[in-house]
Amino acid sequence: MQASPPRLVPSPKDIFRECVPDEFCRELTRIIIRDYQRAHALCEEQFAQQEAHDARPHIRRAYIEQDVRNAARRFTDMATSVPPNSANNSYHTEIRAGRVVLTVSAVDNPEAIVREARFRLGYASEWQSAMPFMEQDDVEPMSERSVYAMAIHGPNPRDRRLPGFIQIVFPVPDCSTYLAGRIDLLSEYPDILGEFGGPEIIVPPTIYLRDDAVPSEASQGT
Repeated sequence: MQASPPRLVPSPKDIFRECVPDEFCRELTRIIIRDYQRAHALCEEQFAQQEAHDARPHIRRAYIEQDVRNAARRFTDMATSVPPNSANNSYHTEIRAGRVVLTVSAVDNPEAIVREARFRLGYASEWQSAMPFMEQDDVEPMSERSVYAMAIHGPNPRDRRLPGFIQIVFPVPDCSTYLAGRIDLLSEYPDILGEFGGPEIIVPPTIYLRDDAVPSEASQGT
């Protein structure tokens, strides 16, 4: 008896695109760019250079978490919550869309792994439990597959008023690396930067300039 061919298992990227509206992804991109500028302007106005450097990532995070959550609430098939972390001393925005749960994090560069947090490990171990995303015989039906996605972003080292990258990535269950296949939102929506007076596309830099005298901004946020 001839064996049946293995079933194609949808990739995390496929599931994300199926469940998360394109218009929300456009708005997510727009919010992050705008909130980089809002945080930069507020800190420049209110603080000296050193305090502005320290405050900027925290203010930027607060703007982004709040605005992304409010944007998601405008979509009927999306739900939001603001759960605390395991120590009950900080909160994060959680967005659910069908079989996708999404959080937002700042990192130093697109290949940097988001810092360890119990809530992220919990999401990844639960939602990526049907790993690996590859052809195999004993897989869950496509309608039951689920994905944990992160929207990662970080400052452009050449102009910190703007993000240098905004990407959707999919961590492995222990959050030690990202699965192959990601969504580069700045490349997908190049017109949005033009709305803010910037160039239509920021080419993600391959070499990240650093000021060794001060800690990176992204490393201070979540």
